[in-house]
Amino acid sequence: EFVVSHCGYDLRWLADAMAELRACGVDVRRTTVYSKCGRPPRNAPNGSILETLPNVGRCDHAYAMHAARRYDRLEPLVFFLKDSSRYGSRADYRRLNVGLCGVARA
Repeated sequence: EFVVSHCGYDLRWLADAMAELRACGVDVRRTTVYSKCGRPPRNAPNGSILETLPNVGRCDHAYAMHAARRYDRLEPLVFFLKDSSRYGSRADYRRLNVGLCGVARA
């Protein structure tokens, strides 16, 4: 499952991330995008759940809301991501030098 805190970046990269995980045998069953800055998400994967939240608490607020609301229905593997996860120096998981499949296997 992908949970994305969105403010303004294009989400086209999520399709690549999902394909990367599929290639190593991980199926992303759900993508939820929490839009926090009043801008509609661009290029979210088809079938994504789109929800608007107030812009408080940064991305952590979105993650906490998701976990609290879906606590008894969370997928076994959940990636909590910023909309900027694949841009510039903020590509956090890539700095780990393991890629998404490495994180999924950890």
